[in-house]
Amino acid sequence: MHQDHLDDTAIRLLGKDVPLFCAPGDTETLRGHGFTDLRPVVDAVDWDGVPIARTDGVHGPLGPSPGFVVGSVYIAGDTIWCDEVRAALDAHRPRVIVVNAGGARFLEGGPLVMTVDDVVAVARHAPEADVVAVHLEAINHCLETRTDLRRRLHDEGLGGRVTVPDDGAEIPMK
Repeated sequence: MHQDHLDDTAIRLLGKDVPLFCAPGDTETLRGHGFTDLRPVVDAVDWDGVPIARTDGVHGPLGPSPGFVVGSVYIAGDTIWCDEVRAALDAHRPRVIVVNAGGARFLEGGPLVMTVDDVVAVARHAPEADVVAVHLEAINHCLETRTDLRRRLHDEGLGGRVTVPDDGAEIPMK
């Protein structure tokens, strides 16, 4: 529900009757923005033959944060590398993993989203999946850049499996 994911422009442009799959705790906020077709995912739902499962994550010192597996794509959400992400990867074995990276943090406490080390850990833990690292440089408290991540991925031999797109780039599905 943070502005870097659902901002005023998105709230204004999205149709108020578009189906929104969300964590149960987000329905009232979304309803307050005028959305009417809210579909909270407690554990899992089926949407026209596409399975959608809610997963757990840890938004660093901010606490729990949901992610979702939609078909074979795991959208980890605002989380660091943690036991919950490891469990989601093991349970769902996604073909594509989208992680929010950049090592964002406040003045005190640990990272809020994945660091360069975390992205490497995800790629190593799920060698059969393609990883897409987004969110870098999206907010002013991201301490790690696309250049940092790309350099590390190259050094680790993971450049062919982890994509670090520029803003607005399209990533073709294999």
